[in-house]
Amino acid sequence: MRENKYRYLVVRSRNVRASTREVEERVKNYVLLLFGVSGLSRTLPKVVYATGNGVFVLRVKREGVKLLRATLLLDAECSFIVVKTTGTSRKAMRIAVSIPPVKQ
Repeated sequence: MRENKYRYLVVRSRNVRASTREVEERVKNYVLLLFGVSGLSRTLPKVVYATGNGVFVLRVKREGVKLLRATLLLDAECSFIVVKTTGTSRKAMRIAVSIPPVKQ
């Protein structure tokens, strides 16, 4: 049996030009702020895929999916919206590519 099982969250960012590093740091900072180090160790968020139109795929530990969704929901700026949660990275990437770009 594997040690960690992951889920993949397809997330849309308000900032279309955000880099993967910026998104990952911002998500980690939100989790640290709300749930501390224990919350960060339960989620271990990592950006695994990014489209050019502000859609990202985040890899999260299965036990921390609810924590991360709550963190993104409680973000004061509402800069992230969770579109879909999947069990495989392949399906998450397909969903991310199929999302149309944001009209600005």
